[in-house]
Amino acid sequence: MQLDLWQFFDSERSHILNTALKVAQDRGWRIYAVGGLVRDGIMATINGSEFAPLDVDLVVDGGERAGIEVAIALHQAFPETKLQIYDKFQTALIIWTDFKPPFSLDIATARTEIYEYAGANPQVQASSIDQDLFRRDFTINAFALEIGKTEAIDLFGGYEDLGKTQIRAIRVGSFAEDPRRIFRAVRFAVRFGFELNPETEAEIREVTNSGLHDRLGGSRLKAELHYIFAHPKGDVMLRSLSNLGGLRCIDPDLNLPSDFSRQLRRLRRWLRYFKHDFSFPVASEKLLLSYLEPQKLTQLFQKLEASQIPSQIVKILRKCQGIELIIFAVQSESLRSPIWEYFSQWLDLKPLLTGADLKNMGYPEGRMMGNLLNQIRNATLDGKISNRDEAIAFLQQLDSESTDP
Repeated sequence: MQLDLWQFFDSERSHILNTALKVAQDRGWRIYAVGGLVRDGIMATINGSEFAPLDVDLVVDGGERAGIEVAIALHQAFPETKLQIYDKFQTALIIWTDFKPPFSLDIATARTEIYEYAGANPQVQASSIDQDLFRRDFTINAFALEIGKTEAIDLFGGYEDLGKTQIRAIRVGSFAEDPRRIFRAVRFAVRFGFELNPETEAEIREVTNSGLHDRLGGSRLKAELHYIFAHPKGDVMLRSLSNLGGLRCIDPDLNLPSDFSRQLRRLRRWLRYFKHDFSFPVASEKLLLSYLEPQKLTQLFQKLEASQIPSQIVKILRKCQGIELIIFAVQSESLRSPIWEYFSQWLDLKPLLTGADLKNMGYPEGRMMGNLLNQIRNATLDGKISNRDEAIAFLQQLDSESTDP
């Protein structure tokens, strides 16, 4: 299978790859483009579509820490770059931040992975390019192309699977080793419009039904969830994952509501409208995990149901984080209206009188002033006063009531 890798790179990026090749050759090593870069290059060639890679995965076949040594040498050749080294996994990341958009190389040592137990993080040791490809997840992600050559390496029938539009695991047992591959299988299938190979789907169901990876928690799967929610079809991916039992990896009690897709669309609108700091993928993950704590939604509903006036509602809502309130509003139609009012009108209500005003009126600073300002705010929220003169009259009434025998 022939692939002209250079057609996808401009002169600057081609120079970077040629420099990496020279660094490796000077040490008697071989360096390969692997995984998604080769896969997407093959697909672009087949489909006649455009492809401009912004991040490139390279593997150096040269023994212990070979990938790290190449990255260090590249950083010396391009000192404007940022370099991050991950000794534990024999990988390094080098980023050209001055490129628009930024360009990065993820450079790894050809390695094997050993799992002490199912679901554990792998321990790695240097190996050959063939063994490195064997440790990968799916056939369509196990291509390699030696830099400077045009004949792609395909040891597991990935090219045939691209033609069949299917996701197939390289070997039996990979999902038991690493449950993140379950998420990746679904993500790639939806992203490319592929189907899961029947044997691969059966193995996923067998692993999830076994309970082997129950309750790994969101932290172990954080990156995979981020990738899912960052994709336009993230809701489809999540539904497919749920149908395969994959959400058990987070928690066996986690179930998607039937209107989850609608909730995600509403979440995006609320985040955009109120310019909340949380990114959509992070907020979506919080929405998903909130279904493990339904009592929070019930408790808030009960508290608001017992409150009839805006000042009481604001007092309750102020105890919640902003992202929590957005998630509550997304989930519950009954809570949506008061939370909308809270964000759009009540939260940033301009005070009719300030602390400086009260000080000029002769009130001393301290707890009493804070209490008076709070009462003025509550009276404003509840519609009892609406301008400065009414606020002053309200204060005078409070003074009069406090001095009555």
